[in-house]
Amino acid sequence: MAKGRTSVIRVGLTNLALRFLGSPISFAFSYLVAHHLSHIDLALFGLWQSVFIYITGLFSVPSSALSSMISKFAAQGKAVGGLILLNLALGAVSGLAYELLQPFLIPPQANVDPFATALAIIMLITYYLLTSTNGIARGRTPTVIGVSSLAFQAVRFATVLAAFYLFKITILGVILAYSLGYLTQIVINLFFAKANLKVDTEVVKEGSLGALTLSVAYIQYILEASLVWIANYLTQSTVPASYFESAVIVTNVIAWSASLADGLIRRFSESKDPVSLESVLRLYASAGVLTLVVDLVGAYALLYYIRPEYVASVLIAVVLALSVLVRMIFFAYYNALVILDETLGKSLKGPLTRMLVSNVVYASAILFLAALALYALATSRLRIPGFTDEPWAFGMVMAFAMLGDSIVMVFNAHRTTRSLIRVKFPVDTYLRNSLAAFVVLVVIMPLSFVSSVWKALALIIVAGLSYLGLAYVLDGFTRTLLLRTVRELKNVIIRGSETT
Repeated sequence: MAKGRTSVIRVGLTNLALRFLGSPISFAFSYLVAHHLSHIDLALFGLWQSVFIYITGLFSVPSSALSSMISKFAAQGKAVGGLILLNLALGAVSGLAYELLQPFLIPPQANVDPFATALAIIMLITYYLLTSTNGIARGRTPTVIGVSSLAFQAVRFATVLAAFYLFKITILGVILAYSLGYLTQIVINLFFAKANLKVDTEVVKEGSLGALTLSVAYIQYILEASLVWIANYLTQSTVPASYFESAVIVTNVIAWSASLADGLIRRFSESKDPVSLESVLRLYASAGVLTLVVDLVGAYALLYYIRPEYVASVLIAVVLALSVLVRMIFFAYYNALVILDETLGKSLKGPLTRMLVSNVVYASAILFLAALALYALATSRLRIPGFTDEPWAFGMVMAFAMLGDSIVMVFNAHRTTRSLIRVKFPVDTYLRNSLAAFVVLVVIMPLSFVSSVWKALALIIVAGLSYLGLAYVLDGFTRTLLLRTVRELKNVIIRGSETT
């Protein structure tokens, strides 16, 4: 295995492993928040999820775009202090915009906690600073992201426990939990990921233009987030959103597979070797599909424990799980293109810009159709027995729209990347691992409709091991990956025993 290939694989697997290490805390937090808020008022949980989408999606567009440029310049050893200051300034502007638009985004009759939703600006500002420091870490020392994420999980969970049971506060407690968790990540990122924090006006100019280009991608995300707003507005309730967002919580484990691409920007800044990208794509086919299997087998039980009514969202979770995994593959291409597109930050007509504009055009068409379907559901113009009268029907429409978007994004990203480097999509690896996942899910998923968390956990373990066993037999890359992982673990254990 080539040196560069080993590098991105090691970084990706390390960060994913750290994510899984924190998964019990993450699931405990997600369950506690959803369960606690839903049992106070079903609309309260839907309200929180709407606020979360607006804060980390709609109003964080400038921050997310600048984060990628910070990663690029940090990896190249350039001064990024000016971009961090610019990001904080944009955070203040976004915070003001949030406060002004909040009454329109959340209908007054649906806003059961106006004070808490107003104070979400605290979370927004800390999120902006977090994306800056995550950008530094991704460009300089990618494995730090895994460590800081683990610390975030612990602090967030401890804070929300205190908020709910000591201080008896609800949504505001969740906002504070996220804010303190973000601050913890920020401190760790800055401590371990050393970067040039001086202000360079040329870097600021190039970074600003590059961020403007990358912001095109977030037009699509804003359109997707607006589906939740449309559902809230049409129904004058956050209940349909709560069914959709309960499924989003379930699919969080698949979103962790984004960690598999953490080493790409750093590696591509050293050498634009297509093997590195192909290795990450194969990682998604093996480790990424594993997260899909684990997620789907545990979906019903987790939804039941959040709130029994949410088991109706299990089909939403299936569609969303596929969408999230496909979108994580897109982000691997995206991270590579941030470095590969040499016009980024210098022109608004480069290959990455054209790809992002194409994504928005296709997404607009898909989401327009989804919005029409939501309108038809809300006005009873569309009637399908057993579907249209259910609150989770809105979530199914949104989930299929996002899956369609994700598929288009990957096709466009692969085509654009192929125009810059001779990268091959590992179709054979995906087919073999997908076959292994399909066999396991067909056998085990019908058994997973249980309300016992221990039975669900046992089934998850059996499903995960069964998938790894089948993938080991069917796919050479997965077999090599497992053998090398076992070898690395043995070496760690041996070195540890020699030092004691």
